[in-house]
Amino acid sequence: MFKQKSAARNKPVDSVMLIVKGYTSSSQEEGAKIDTVYGTDLSGRELSVILTTTGEAAEKENRNDLASFAKDKSNHHVPTGGLMMLNTVWIREPEAEGKPYTGVARWAEFFAHSQDELTVGNAMFFAGTSQPAQAGGQERNWAVVDRMGTPTVLRADQVDAFVSTLADRCAGDGSRAKPLIRLMDKNGEVVKYASLKHASVDDGKGGKRVQTGEEMVASAHENKALKSLLEAAAADNSLVIEAIPVMSVPMSPKMMNSPRGKNFLALAKKFSNENEIFGMECYIRRAPTDEYNFISHFAPANNDRFDPLLVPSQTFQAPAYSDALLKDMGLDPAVVKKGKETPNIEGPTPEPDHDDLDHAMEQAPGFE
Repeated sequence: MFKQKSAARNKPVDSVMLIVKGYTSSSQEEGAKIDTVYGTDLSGRELSVILTTTGEAAEKENRNDLASFAKDKSNHHVPTGGLMMLNTVWIREPEAEGKPYTGVARWAEFFAHSQDELTVGNAMFFAGTSQPAQAGGQERNWAVVDRMGTPTVLRADQVDAFVSTLADRCAGDGSRAKPLIRLMDKNGEVVKYASLKHASVDDGKGGKRVQTGEEMVASAHENKALKSLLEAAAADNSLVIEAIPVMSVPMSPKMMNSPRGKNFLALAKKFSNENEIFGMECYIRRAPTDEYNFISHFAPANNDRFDPLLVPSQTFQAPAYSDALLKDMGLDPAVVKKGKETPNIEGPTPEPDHDDLDHAMEQAPGFE
């Protein structure tokens, strides 16, 4: 007879964001140590979860147990109503009607004090190590999260206002504008695209400041890809301009240069390789500080990657690259569309040449 295949429920999910309702012990003995957290995931499903007691994750000295998350005075305390990120989770169906789902996770970490601090959305992620400006200085890790908004249809005469508004908003909160502009034909294919970067300029006092919206628009007028895109749009009324707002926000430098920073350097490999940049749905926590609204916690919601230039919109549900654009990038359209090759939209990730945060954000790769 045939062997039965493993049930699908035995395959772990990459991550679960848990809204904590409380902690308990799986043992009935009085005074037993807390080893279980219970709550709901973001879809409202009730879950009761423990951590693995065997395997590589369980042997890690720096893995916090669930009892430590329950302690008020713990640095990683997750209160009732707070968010806990659970990684690599095996989930089982409820044992009976009215009972919660049960799960076993390899890892748990604090994510937020309340649901209000959480943003779920599409993002790109870049990280690296900068070389110090001073000889003999210490290398510094850096990372930026490029949050993506919803594609918006624009007329050609609205592009400047879109860029200016986004740049002014970003300049006010310590982030950078990196909008993507794409030109779509009636078949939903990208025929041209341009990516813009929010640069630094002299502040007149020997330092640097981020461009104003007006200054970024002036720079955009010198962007050859954008010029070509607007000329093509003017020549063919059937083509549609769509703008994807992107806000590039730095990760906390203090966190990036702590032991956790190495994890984010490794995470960046999920979002790019030597030829491509990917986007993913992500969990983001932005923590205000005196100087910047840094991102303090960040994690992919799943392992489903997508091409940022092909994100769906209300007008185009399944965007694709046009044959002409693929040929311009030196690719064979027939090979790409069979899934054997992908567009080369980015070369090797450049590293900032010193540890200045503004410089690092400017050097984080885009689509040029």
